[in-house]
Amino acid sequence: MYDKLLDALLKDRLKIAVVRENGGSNPCEPQEPYFRLSIQKKVSEPHWDEVSEKTTVKEKWEDSDIAQGITVIERTGMVEMMDVCLE
Repeated sequence: MYDKLLDALLKDRLKIAVVRENGGSNPCEPQEPYFRLSIQKKVSEPHWDEVSEKTTVKEKWEDSDIAQGITVIERTGMVEMMDVCLE
């Protein structure tokens, strides 16, 4: 039962991708190649159409920062987690 709920969530509400980065472009990221998650969530907003005088729903994708700071170093496979960068 739970797998059906998770399938629906992942198919309709979330976009998750693994992104490879070269690293080293700023002191707040690993200084070598790494992977990170890119997560987007679907947001629905009501929209009033003045011509038809009806309310419709507009959907858009917004970036989520829930996985920000979680990386996997390509060379070692080590997971690094950083909540705050003070650089």
